[in-house]
Amino acid sequence: MKIKEVPRTANIAWSPAQQHPIYLAAGTAAQQLDASFSTSASLELFELDLSDASVDLPRKGGVISEQRFHRLVWTWHTNSDMAMGYIVAGADNGSLFLYNPVAILEDRGEEAMVLQVSKHSGPVHALDFNPFQRNLVASGASESEIFIWDLNNTASPMTPGSKTQPFDDVNCVSWNRQVQHILASTVAGKCVVWDLRKSDPIIKVNDSTSRMRARQVVWHPEVATQMCLASEDDHSPSVQLWDLRFATSPIRVLEGHTRGVLAIAWCPSDPDLLLSCAKDGRLLCWNPNTERGELVYEFPTLNQWCFDVQWCLRDPAVIAGATFDGTVNVYSLLGGPAQWSQPSAKIADSFGQMGTMSEPPQSPKMPTTEPLRKAPKWLRRPVGVSFGFGGKLITFESSSVVHLSQLHGDGSLLEDAGRLETAVAAGQIADYCAQKQKDATEDESQVWAFLQGNFEKEPRKHFLQLLDFDSAELAKKIDALELPEDGSDQEDEEPLVLGDRVPLTEALLTGDFETAVKLCLAEQRVAEAFIAAAAGGPSLFLRVQQYFLASDRSPLMRLLATVIGRKWKNLVDKCQLSDWKQTMAALLTYATTEELPSLCRRLGERLEAAGEKHPAALCFICAGDINRLAACFPPSASPKALLALVEKVQALRGAVRLVRGSDAELTGALAKQVAHLAEWLAEQGHLKEALRLAHEAGLAELSDRLYHALGGMPGMAAPQFPFPRINLVSRKTSVSPRVAPVAATMSYAPQAQPHAHPQPHVPAVHPQGHPTAMFPSAPATGLPMAPLRQTEPFVAPNAPVYPTRAGLPAYGAPKSEAWNDPPAANRTRTRSTPLNTPMEPVMQPLAGLADAVPDASIHPQPYAPYNPYKPMEYRQPGAVQPTNLQPPPVHIQREEPPKPKERAPLPAEHQALQQVFDNLADRCVQATNNQQTRKKLDDVRKKLDILYDKLADRTLSDNVVLGLHQMIQAIQQYDYQTGLGIHAHMIATGNFSEISPFMPGIKTLLQTCIQMNVYCQM
Repeated sequence: MKIKEVPRTANIAWSPAQQHPIYLAAGTAAQQLDASFSTSASLELFELDLSDASVDLPRKGGVISEQRFHRLVWTWHTNSDMAMGYIVAGADNGSLFLYNPVAILEDRGEEAMVLQVSKHSGPVHALDFNPFQRNLVASGASESEIFIWDLNNTASPMTPGSKTQPFDDVNCVSWNRQVQHILASTVAGKCVVWDLRKSDPIIKVNDSTSRMRARQVVWHPEVATQMCLASEDDHSPSVQLWDLRFATSPIRVLEGHTRGVLAIAWCPSDPDLLLSCAKDGRLLCWNPNTERGELVYEFPTLNQWCFDVQWCLRDPAVIAGATFDGTVNVYSLLGGPAQWSQPSAKIADSFGQMGTMSEPPQSPKMPTTEPLRKAPKWLRRPVGVSFGFGGKLITFESSSVVHLSQLHGDGSLLEDAGRLETAVAAGQIADYCAQKQKDATEDESQVWAFLQGNFEKEPRKHFLQLLDFDSAELAKKIDALELPEDGSDQEDEEPLVLGDRVPLTEALLTGDFETAVKLCLAEQRVAEAFIAAAAGGPSLFLRVQQYFLASDRSPLMRLLATVIGRKWKNLVDKCQLSDWKQTMAALLTYATTEELPSLCRRLGERLEAAGEKHPAALCFICAGDINRLAACFPPSASPKALLALVEKVQALRGAVRLVRGSDAELTGALAKQVAHLAEWLAEQGHLKEALRLAHEAGLAELSDRLYHALGGMPGMAAPQFPFPRINLVSRKTSVSPRVAPVAATMSYAPQAQPHAHPQPHVPAVHPQGHPTAMFPSAPATGLPMAPLRQTEPFVAPNAPVYPTRAGLPAYGAPKSEAWNDPPAANRTRTRSTPLNTPMEPVMQPLAGLADAVPDASIHPQPYAPYNPYKPMEYRQPGAVQPTNLQPPPVHIQREEPPKPKERAPLPAEHQALQQVFDNLADRCVQATNNQQTRKKLDDVRKKLDILYDKLADRTLSDNVVLGLHQMIQAIQQYDYQTGLGIHAHMIATGNFSEISPFMPGIKTLLQTCIQMNVYCQM
């Protein structure tokens, strides 16, 4: 794409790669005149500023020259006096001029020319710097002269050897890019390769099988023995790639120009890019390293000869081409906004009013080009690294070798994760907890002890022991105390004295225990009240008990009231948190199996809110609440902390599964932490452990990926597909009353027809009254379609998969019909009027002669021979000839012309096809004023109408419909190349007679959209 220009007819040279900003040197070209016919000459420097939107390169400096130039080269030099290097120019008088770019930019004209040497006898056409020794310059001129100059000492240049015979202009010299003493030159249409150590040519390269005349030579940037030659002969306009190891013929010929090639340039940053310009006005970019020499890019030019082309050394995507029309054009290989200026009117202004030369005969059209299909080498990463799924690390180097390695993190963590997975899979979680208890700190040890207690036969007794409430220890303490012996078995031998007659005694003697209890309580005789109440029944005893507990508010009595009243929720809510162990002991001793989890959870929440994380964790373990247990530990993203948490969670989860028979669900923050650990394990390559955790955490996508990466997991069902399945085409098909449903296989078999008796020949009445013979009309005997089986639409069984882009479904191959099979008969259409309708048999020859039927006794007469010239002589045997017959009036009914058939509406599942294709066609019509293009689009619409008719009648096969739907998916994703690929596959493998009426129209539509940059907007 053209981006800048310089209005000069000049030879050019780019500044070296080390120089910034980038400059372009332009020296007035020898043997060329501009519109002003000026004979002056200059060397100018222009700055390349791609941030500037203007088309002209700004001039930064220049110096007047007495001579015009044939060749410019610019090289880097480390000399402090020449900070920007040297510019060497080959002049028309055989001189070499050495310029200082710094002096030119600073407008120090007297200091700009550093050196001038005159050694050549003719114009200097060729120059090149040695890439290894920048002080060495090779120059070529007329009479086959080639000199090697040392810029540090220009007094005595050396020659590579004897002059080439016959003497001719040296058009090009080129140093080898790998071997510093090898130099190539072109003279008299041949290429000569010199070895400067031997001062002798080592080979002369010439293609004897063609009329090739070598004008330019360039060496391969990386392969020392390969070079390209450009032929200037109009009869053999080619670029040849030679390998000096096989110098009998070129190894590759690049043919794309129609006239002689004037210049070539090999990209120093990418050997797969070679420029060539020729007399046909084309500027081409090749990849000479492919098998046939691929043309990768054509620069947009205005049909002007380009005689010199150069790669920018600092920005290899930029090139410059000097043309004979007085312009130096700067192009970008990577595209961008095109910059085009109007053709110069200097020639017309110079000639004034002289005839028709004031206007050009034809204004050039703005050319269009296709972008590069392969990234240049300088844009490719020389090395790269990428992490893959499952802990894979993929690296590659410039040698095109890809290395695949497995990453491993902390080995001890991975071993712990492996032991946990083994214990869970084998059901040995209790042993795992016991081992962790031995290796843990004090608090961690108590947590693991509680976790292990869940697997004991009597977990509550084990928890009480861990809380220091051991029944055996309590029995030892009681045995140490001297308690009075129980006297219930002793007999009272003393006489019973009832005492005075008081109300209490009377109440007891009369059996009024309620009154006795009241009297005892009034006298503060609580023990006697309990004894009397026991005799009075449970209700009375309970009332006495409540009274006693309410009257005494000591801690012991309150605890006794809680135990007797089973007020566990009140105990949990009102107990002091420092007494959490006693509260837990009471809950473990008295709470039922249904009450214990909620009560322990409630106590743990109080402890957690107060910051007591460790006691709260023990409460949550007793409650079997894995999510609240995880919340007691500080969140951390480190794999070590995550693994420690998951170990506890898995242990408690196994205990809950053992007791309740079902897994506890992971929710909230715990699910996220388990997910992080599962992802980390997957990154380390431990896919089995990661799969189990991902499945437990509910990570559907990761579980599906891990499951299929492992090829399945024993004992685990395949995870559900994590994404919603969307049917792009509805599976519900509506059958039109006139059209039979589409079947997977269409078989046409004749059905048995009843024997049709032929009708007798009977005369019919001609409009003029002449009877004519009537042929018998046979009933329609077309082959009826066999019963069709309704199948799922658009799914072709056993169809091969067509590769598409990511996100598009595969395209199934069509059925087994060959491309040249006849089209399937459409047996679903019905005509309003049959083409051959059998007539009713005529029982009498003429109307109104029923009485003229012959008697059955009369012998039948033979048929009279039919005379076509005397039709009235024909008589049916047995018929009586009337004397005066008048034919009845015959009314001729003219058939009205058939009304145009109305297209049936498209089924809902196919309306997207019509919307997309019509949208593209409409947008293309709006985007162009070219009548030829509009005519082409009209033809496309006609072919699309054929497609819509077939879709409405459901006469297309499933595979064709599926391919069309996949094509519009690619179009809606702005991927026309995939759409054309599907189109090509359908043409190559489909039934040609079925799809040929409309497929060319679709291809034309897609190609037009690509050319006009039109996309679907819906």
